[in-house]
Amino acid sequence: MSGLKKNDAPVCGSNLQMGSLLTRKVTLGQVLALAACVLTVATLSGFGSRWHWFLDLFSHFRVQYCLGFLTLAVGFLLLKARREGLLCFVGAGLNALVILPLFFGKIEVGETTVQPWRVVTLNLETANQSHVEVRKFIGGSRADFVVLLELDEVWLEALQGVLASYPHSQVEAREDNFGIGIWSKLPLTRSATHYISSAEVPTLTASLDLGGTEVSIIATHPVPPGGGEMSRLRNEQLAALPALLRQTAGAKLLLGDLNVTPWSWHFQRLLEETALEDSARGYGVQVTWPTGLPFFYIPLDHCLHSKEVFILHRQTGPRVGSDHLPLIVDFGVL
Repeated sequence: MSGLKKNDAPVCGSNLQMGSLLTRKVTLGQVLALAACVLTVATLSGFGSRWHWFLDLFSHFRVQYCLGFLTLAVGFLLLKARREGLLCFVGAGLNALVILPLFFGKIEVGETTVQPWRVVTLNLETANQSHVEVRKFIGGSRADFVVLLELDEVWLEALQGVLASYPHSQVEAREDNFGIGIWSKLPLTRSATHYISSAEVPTLTASLDLGGTEVSIIATHPVPPGGGEMSRLRNEQLAALPALLRQTAGAKLLLGDLNVTPWSWHFQRLLEETALEDSARGYGVQVTWPTGLPFFYIPLDHCLHSKEVFILHRQTGPRVGSDHLPLIVDFGVL
């Protein structure tokens, strides 16, 4: 065999160094640090929801960020990386500050002789074939009012029997996932369909008398924020709701899949400009979507109300085949 040339040695050394780099193991601490960086970027990005649709997407997962930071903090402490663990606790706390208001502010009514009423809202999911489950849920819900979204003619036919118990309604069935309907056991004094944004999807209003007080139910379903244009259309519809509510008489209940969570700037602006209150206050984070991906659960379905309305109870309903859970709200009117 021939001997090695002098200039072969550096090449072999370089190859050995490259192999060492490729086979070097990534430590658990490095993995945790990378995850902490990702969560930090996501957390801070969510505070920019006012300025860009992409940043707004990050505002919806505050619970996941909080739990993620807590998990990382424990991991760092087990590795005796106390500084990194403390920083993760700070990240968890920052997200917790955004979430915690939902756990406070519940108004305790105490003894009252005011008549309790129940409203149920459900995004059916147009493609959902679980008609029997939905019929059973509505039939057993003991609701006085029902708001259904993603309503098409197939769903209307499938629910005809159970909705016969609600003889008064305002309905706009459509084939594009934006059909909507309000059903009531009590007579409606007035009802209407409104198109308040350039998305041209319907928003319904229905007014009725509850024990001498006029109450208006507003049902709406903005388009999902799947990109810049869709986000603009959603925000346009949310921004148009205050004007519609000012034209609507009496106490108010605004219900529907708003395609936004309580932590988005656009949701907070809606509360501020309508002077409505979030029925979730005092009941915590009641997630409703997506049922197929529980880790990514977020609260998209809402019931907002004027000050004349007080909430007696609020909860989510069972799975009924849809990608959304129903929302059940018991309320009274002052």
